[in-house]
Amino acid sequence: MRHAKAKNGTQIGRVGRHNFRVGKLGKGVDETRSHLNVYVGAQSVKELHANVKTAIATATRKPRPDASKMVEFFCGASPEFFDGKTYDESKAYLDDCLDWARNTFGYENVIGAQYHFDEKTPHIHIEVVPMADTIKKTKHTETKQRTLNAAHWMDGKKKMEDLQTSFAKFVQERGHKLERGEPKAERLAMGGNVKHKPVRQWHEEQIAEAKNITNVAEEILTNAAHEEKKAADFRRQLQNERARVLSQLDDNIAHAKILKAEAKRQKAQGDKLRELEEELRKKAEHVAKATANLVEISIPVVPKHIEPVVEYQPDYWAALDDAEAHQRKQQLNRSTNSNDGFSLG
Repeated sequence: MRHAKAKNGTQIGRVGRHNFRVGKLGKGVDETRSHLNVYVGAQSVKELHANVKTAIATATRKPRPDASKMVEFFCGASPEFFDGKTYDESKAYLDDCLDWARNTFGYENVIGAQYHFDEKTPHIHIEVVPMADTIKKTKHTETKQRTLNAAHWMDGKKKMEDLQTSFAKFVQERGHKLERGEPKAERLAMGGNVKHKPVRQWHEEQIAEAKNITNVAEEILTNAAHEEKKAADFRRQLQNERARVLSQLDDNIAHAKILKAEAKRQKAQGDKLRELEEELRKKAEHVAKATANLVEISIPVVPKHIEPVVEYQPDYWAALDDAEAHQRKQQLNRSTNSNDGFSLG
């Protein structure tokens, strides 16, 4: 929790323009998320000025010219606190911050609150008019008075430490796991002396940090795009190599089919040749057996007197002269009749 005082209209307007997102926005503001912001109380810079005047008008005594007319409180938490929280869960914490301000300074003195969800971490700006209800005592009287008196709330280190402590205790009792920072007295006792930064300086540092984060993010995105291009080129090479391998595989498969068909054809021819060889072998065996049987058959001797019959040829006799033919026929007839009764006449 931090605070900053505004003593005049210029300072109030500067606070209002930032909190209501008027004019040029800082680089830490994400305009695409500005619709998530919530405004309570004053809804514009003009209304903020009017609410300040309305609250001051309730004073029973005229404020000093140099009095702080408004105090802006900034309430947030570390980015780790909001990690994993939903919008409603984050808003519930900021609601409790607003409740703390109302309980501490009075509901009527809290004139505006702006919930910001469009920066690095969710936070709330709370505008308070530091009106104080006191009793003025004299020797004989006690008079109630209402004055513009920021010192009543935050004059001195002790009161500021008490505000920090009351804020931490309030949100802790609401169930938020936050730790109170070390009070300055404890830091000094331990040898440290940390000075709180003005809200504006803190804003500027947040914007610078957001810019640095943006630059880092852009560099990461650039590197990611480069790596993605390399990955795309590699994927393309893999796809081309895959296509080549598949094409070669198809060729090998086709060639293997041809070889398989040729092997099948040659096997069929081999089977046919073996069948022919078997058939020839069987025929050869059959011929060999038949030849062996012929050798065993006895050939009868032809009688000499039959030899002329075997040699007889009609044309042969026609060539002989009639006398010789007649004589030869007679001899054959005599020989034939004496043996088989065969006659040529």
